[in-house]
Amino acid sequence: MRASRAAAVIGVILAALTTGAARADAHTANFAQQARQAGLTTTEAASLQRRVETYLARTGGTQVAFNKIDLDGKADLVLALPGARSARDISRSASYPWSVCDSDWFCAFSQENYQGDILRYYYCAYKLSMPFAGFGSYVNIQTPGTSAHFYDSNGSYMYDSLAAPYAPTPFNWTPVYWIKPCGAI
Repeated sequence: MRASRAAAVIGVILAALTTGAARADAHTANFAQQARQAGLTTTEAASLQRRVETYLARTGGTQVAFNKIDLDGKADLVLALPGARSARDISRSASYPWSVCDSDWFCAFSQENYQGDILRYYYCAYKLSMPFAGFGSYVNIQTPGTSAHFYDSNGSYMYDSLAAPYAPTPFNWTPVYWIKPCGAI
């Protein structure tokens, strides 16, 4: 009796793992197709995927496109394509970097002058880890007068961003470990 139960449990686990692997393979194939459609070489696509995996390890979330990570439906991270100066959400047509930072959002850029990868916060009470270090920039186009809150490595409040609308460059991300775009400290 125990042996048949154990065999049944193992069968269920293997089926779940196989189904999960099939879903992962489908996503991977879809992301590879997106990369080809964007004109990336196999080497560029692999490099971009390594960057995605590094960010996933730092921030969690789910990869939803070949250059985009959803962060629990409250924020997302869009990566600049290899050779590109600015991130571009492939689901939208974008002619300049701010077009990926919608009104009422706080957006952090990995590089100065609104370039590089972009972390887009659109859920007020969500405290999210900051994966960038060094000099970057941000765009605060939340409701006028709204500030984002910056926290240190211990999760302790440090200071606020300048109130919206504001877009400073450069900005040093190194001491910032967490950001909450708005709401109570």
